Amino acid sequence: MKRMTNCRTKRVAACLVTAALSVSISAQVTGCAASVSNKATQPEEIIESEKETTPSEEIIESEKETTPSEEIIERESVYDFDDLVNAQWKEEAKAKLEENGYSYYSVITERTEVLDDKMVEIFKTDISSLPQDSDIYKVLYVYNQILDAKWEGTDAKKEIKSKLDLIDAVCTRDDLYSLFTDKYWGRYNLGMSRRVDFVRGDITNDIDPQTIIGNGRMTDEQKSVAQNYLINLGFSEDRAKEIISNADEMDKMIVDYHDGLSEDTLWGFIGRKTLEEKNVQFPILDILSNQEALGRDKSFYSSLDYLSFLDDYYTDENIPKIRDQMIACAAVTLSRLDKEDGGETSFAFYPYAEKPDFDECLRYAMFQAGGYTIEKTFKDKYISDKTIDDVKEIIEDEKATMRSMIADTDWLSVHGKEQANHKIFYLKEYIGENGHTDDLSEVELTENPLENYIALKTSLNDFRDKQLLTDKTDKELFTGSFIQVNAFYNAYNNSIIVGDGYLEDVTDASYEEKLAYLGVTLAHELSHAYDPKGSNYDYEGYNDPWMSEEEYEEYSNRTKKIEDFFDGMEVGDGIKLDGKLVCQEAFADLMGMECCLRILGERDNPDYDAFFKAYARENACYYTQDGLKEAVKDTHLPYKERINYIVGQFDEFYETYDVDSDSPYYVPKEKRLSTF
Repeated sequence: MKRMTNCRTKRVAACLVTAALSVSISAQVTGCAASVSNKATQPEEIIESEKETTPSEEIIESEKETTPSEEIIERESVYDFDDLVNAQWKEEAKAKLEENGYSYYSVITERTEVLDDKMVEIFKTDISSLPQDSDIYKVLYVYNQILDAKWEGTDAKKEIKSKLDLIDAVCTRDDLYSLFTDKYWGRYNLGMSRRVDFVRGDITNDIDPQTIIGNGRMTDEQKSVAQNYLINLGFSEDRAKEIISNADEMDKMIVDYHDGLSEDTLWGFIGRKTLEEKNVQFPILDILSNQEALGRDKSFYSSLDYLSFLDDYYTDENIPKIRDQMIACAAVTLSRLDKEDGGETSFAFYPYAEKPDFDECLRYAMFQAGGYTIEKTFKDKYISDKTIDDVKEIIEDEKATMRSMIADTDWLSVHGKEQANHKIFYLKEYIGENGHTDDLSEVELTENPLENYIALKTSLNDFRDKQLLTDKTDKELFTGSFIQVNAFYNAYNNSIIVGDGYLEDVTDASYEEKLAYLGVTLAHELSHAYDPKGSNYDYEGYNDPWMSEEEYEEYSNRTKKIEDFFDGMEVGDGIKLDGKLVCQEAFADLMGMECCLRILGERDNPDYDAFFKAYARENACYYTQDGLKEAVKDTHLPYKERINYIVGQFDEFYETYDVDSDSPYYVPKEKRLSTF
């Protein structure tokens, strides 16, 4: 394995349930519930008494004939549960998909649109109503400056060009290294692209070279767009062409580095001793130290192949090329602040919407600079304490249930069960907000929008670098992104992260409905603690496999069955699943569903019909053929399979519905999957 990445789920069914959805849920449950026969159950043959029946006894017998508990309940017939529940919704989704040119349209798409609208409302806030020393005032002040193009006698292009000229003045290695140590401009040193985050239990620099577009080389169209923007900034045509050519050459070196990595590549924490043993000349630790970003352990995390890359990349010959790569990357990034550009340049590199839109492009840029502040404002404005308490209560119920699932295993030893339980006992929860966040108290606003934006970004970068000095007993999350319809499990921090898309008040929904769209998702994330990757990490997030050889063998047999069940399954015309690819997420789907069904089974008169149908609705999706082809490249099951084949593994589903045994989604009992 190259590395262990943070687990996340793409389905992430949010609980942004509008009034219309609530009505829809209620109507569908009522309309599709199991029907009840009007005919009373016929009494068994009895031996008549010799004495006559009294009138009172006749009444009793009459009442007995219609006792509701003896009525026959007819189960609803099911062939394709997804179609049964979502057929009408898919017709509406198809129309929206065709209207917008999407390759797929899901319930998550709808929920994301709601979140986006709320984000826009925050940016529309009248800042005159805010304290001028508040963080949100500072973020929105800069946003309004740029939106209104208040450049005080100059314009965005001149300001951006003046900053790029500082990079363009680099001639020597010392000049370049000095630029690398700057809190803001150092982030454009793509050969040292780094993310401060949890890696295998500790906070460190995760260094992984990136190209201007993230990974891969610029297309000819992107090169042309970037070159034209440089010319518009004031660079000569020849110089702009040279900058893009040099940038592409350095991008190619980074692409070649990544192409050379394999599953056998070694990754680890690299300190001065390793650098000296490998005779690395590039002073990477000195640069990090001068940037105040080295951390307590004075090391960083990367591949061992990266060490040879450093000296191949940072040569005297490449100094002007690296400089030009920094110019090109900074130009594309800062174009988002140029109202005259209208978001065109940024859109060519990072499509942030259906088409270029300056307002949306700028909001994205501001979120990257002031995201912590915007998230806190969003939570205060839209999320109630009761909703958060409800989520915490569901998580506690699920943690208790998972402990019982662990206790019920007959293949884990006492020690194995203790280790598995530790992950539940020490699980951290981040609901709508990070544990540690930046504050902007040291940011002093000026009349220059670009200087203000750089100040916000510098504050953010400095805050994250300071987390490298955090005491190991105070390892709180600081990199979560919450304004999204998503939830995550972070194996490196043993934590569950719940995005704002789940935190809308849904008091009108029944318990079963809330458990289906919120509880199943949360249980899915908790289950990632035990999936084929998460099970390699202990309760503190360190890479420390805790199963014995015998336990791991039994565990592997179970996960192999999941892999084999889905491998080669045709989900469309010639479109097939890769069992190994989807195994991890399918494991979490199965374990999460079992957890919620156990919880439901402990309640009086649980409404399984409402539960299963709400689960299906929350996974509703319409794909085009191209969309489905892309879906099978993901680690998650496509939505139809995620509905039909997950519920189809559990007895409760077959007890609730009359499932057609000829259906391709019918799973014989002997072939059903299990996790723990």
